[in-house]
Amino acid sequence: AGLDGTDSVGPWKLVQPVGLSITSNNLSIEPMMLTGRDSETPRLSGKLAGEPLTGSLALNWNDLNLARANAWMNSELVTGSSSGNVFFKLLPQKRLSLTGKFFVRGTLKAQGQPVTISQSEFTLEANEQSTRAGLDIHLSQGGTLKGAFTSSLPARLALPDKGDVHLQWQGLNLAPFSVWLPGRVRLEGQTGGEIRGRLLPNHGLDLTGHTALAQSKIHWQGQQGDVSVDLRNAALTWVWREEAISGDLNMTLSDFGKLQGRFRLPIAARFPIAMDYRRSLQASLTGQVREKGALGVLFPGLLHESRGELDVDLRMSGNWADPLLEGNVHLSKAGAYLPTAGISIKDAQITARLTKDAITIDSFRAVSGPGYIDGSALIRMKGLQVISFEGRLNGERFQTIYFPELQVQSSPRLTFAGTPEKLSIRGEVLLPAVQIIGSQSRGPAEASPDVIIEGKTKPTAKKLPFETDVQVKLVLGDSVLFKASGIDAQLGGNVDLQFHEIDKMTGRGEIRVVKGRYRTYGVNLEIIRGRLYYAGGLINQPSLDILALKTVGDVRAGVVVSGSLQKPLVKLYSEPFMQDMAILAYIVLGHPLGSNTQQANLLVAAAGALLTSRQSEELQKQIKNRLGLSTFEITADVVEPNGHMGYKPIKVAPTGVGVTSMSGGVSQTMLFVGKYLTPKLYISYGRSLFSDGNLFFLRYDLSKRWQIETQTGQESGVDIYYKIEFN
Repeated sequence: AGLDGTDSVGPWKLVQPVGLSITSNNLSIEPMMLTGRDSETPRLSGKLAGEPLTGSLALNWNDLNLARANAWMNSELVTGSSSGNVFFKLLPQKRLSLTGKFFVRGTLKAQGQPVTISQSEFTLEANEQSTRAGLDIHLSQGGTLKGAFTSSLPARLALPDKGDVHLQWQGLNLAPFSVWLPGRVRLEGQTGGEIRGRLLPNHGLDLTGHTALAQSKIHWQGQQGDVSVDLRNAALTWVWREEAISGDLNMTLSDFGKLQGRFRLPIAARFPIAMDYRRSLQASLTGQVREKGALGVLFPGLLHESRGELDVDLRMSGNWADPLLEGNVHLSKAGAYLPTAGISIKDAQITARLTKDAITIDSFRAVSGPGYIDGSALIRMKGLQVISFEGRLNGERFQTIYFPELQVQSSPRLTFAGTPEKLSIRGEVLLPAVQIIGSQSRGPAEASPDVIIEGKTKPTAKKLPFETDVQVKLVLGDSVLFKASGIDAQLGGNVDLQFHEIDKMTGRGEIRVVKGRYRTYGVNLEIIRGRLYYAGGLINQPSLDILALKTVGDVRAGVVVSGSLQKPLVKLYSEPFMQDMAILAYIVLGHPLGSNTQQANLLVAAAGALLTSRQSEELQKQIKNRLGLSTFEITADVVEPNGHMGYKPIKVAPTGVGVTSMSGGVSQTMLFVGKYLTPKLYISYGRSLFSDGNLFFLRYDLSKRWQIETQTGQESGVDIYYKIEFN
């Protein structure tokens, strides 16, 4: 009979039949030899008999493919080959004799990191006189590992009660050990060290050791690159004896400071290793760490050019189940640039104390612009969990935002308290200086909220991971300036803000115009009264009460604005009462409207800036009738390309009535005046509002269907049209 098989490595088979004898008192197996790929040949023979059990086993192998072991581990962890031999002899009274030597070459994957052994040798000799074992490993990445164990006691089927242990390593690559570090931290460099000690009765240990890092770096992977810290030197010494392991840590970071630590952990020095959660532990960490730009790489959107010095003096006591962390932490000379606010924080410092069940921030302070903020806080803890917190935040003229279009200084007087589930803020924020600068022109029109763009999902509002309860009074100081959209004003007032959700902020109070003017398209009005009322509604929906006037002798002319910010209601206003066209003439010209079309041009431009589109169109009709014109309009579609299939829509109207306009670009916007000289002959003249361009049109109806049109200006031409009217 034969025996063979196949696994992931390849086929194997039994070379020749093997004799196997099993009785109630003995077991024997004649030499059994298997063959596999290439020169792969394991051999096994042995005999066991009697009560108590005695006998011997012999095993030797040549070029055994280690990957065959992966089938028993459900993963591909090992590759390579091994050769060696082991002879085991079991003697009466549980004594034994064991000799062996084997060699291994290959790769072992630990947590995804490969460790390649270029050469290794393992030796073992145990007999009546002593036990000796040794290993000598050379890694292809660099580094060696050597070890030895000796015991003067006769070998038994158990660990010796005493013996000497020595393990030494040198030049080991640190990269494979990065898998045991948190986050995106990785190590680079080499390590060397040594362990010496003894085995004691009852599986006890008495070990000492030390390890050091040389030519090493610690890397943190950030969003825009790595932060690297050079380790000038790092050394750990320890003693594992009786009921605890204790040691010292010394670390010097090139250009980043140094740290020193001590520890004593209640881990008994015996096999199996067990941790006593009731016994006390002790640890301490002192030192100074300097930060120079590392946080800016890790958080590129939040911080730039970060810096600071951190002094720590921490102590840990208690036990594993209830640890107690105490000590002091001091941050000084800290600063950074915050691109989202456009400000530079400097001279930041924090002093904190860690006591039982609490972290007390005695003070923190930061400088920005001409001012500062400071405060204190108390954080209550249970173990390593935050239970609650409270604190205060004060400041004077702290530069909160600094951009060309928006600059804000704030003086907060706030208190805060809460838990990990809820934050409560109370107090007042004074804005002593605010400068808002915008362009004269309006921005692009926003889409209506009910417009749905196909393929574009509406972003969901982000919610904070905790509840909020905010009640803060916002007070405008003496230097709050608004310069945008033609408005140049100083603002004042205060608003009581309140919200539980950041997108549902409500307010009570008012923001008023202390003094100001409105200038646009020749309009120059003094803002007599300007108020934004908040009556408890959303902060972006105030009520308006604005009166802006121009005084000419005994006449006061201007506009009144009411309604809401989203839907303002604008009306022309005068003392004494006048028609809208007369009011607008006083606002723009300073006197009643004459027959000059250039003056009418100014009025129409001002009407577009001050009034709604419907009000502006109505005013255009009044001006047209006043001047006795058939057409008076502002248009931008001066020169139109032909439409689909060469056809062009012709603006037609009943005889003697002007045509309406369509919207177009600002650069082509022109004011047109026109007149029907006869029912069939229409002429018009257009003048650009923003350049020296002009156009002259003449249109004549040849018949009911045919029409000829001429145009003279920067582009001249003649067109003949066939009219199709759709009623």
